[in-house]
Amino acid sequence: MHGHVDKAEFLFQISGFLGWYYLTLAVMNGIAALSIWRSGQTKLLFRIGSIPITNVIVWTGVSFLFLLMSPLAMSGSP
Repeated sequence: MHGHVDKAEFLFQISGFLGWYYLTLAVMNGIAALSIWRSGQTKLLFRIGSIPITNVIVWTGVSFLFLLMSPLAMSGSP
């Protein structure tokens, strides 16, 4: 697999790239959420009870998911 390297070594080799990749995606999604919020283009998607769920909340959630995945990927452990 990938130059005859065992799985643990392969995961260690790509862990740095994947961690920074996920961190970059988190920042990009956070900037997109901030941009939508500041521009006033917030759209109501649905409500959960009395809590409105907008596109800004969705993009912020996606950003936090990538932010949580980043250190997990950087650790190199499967």
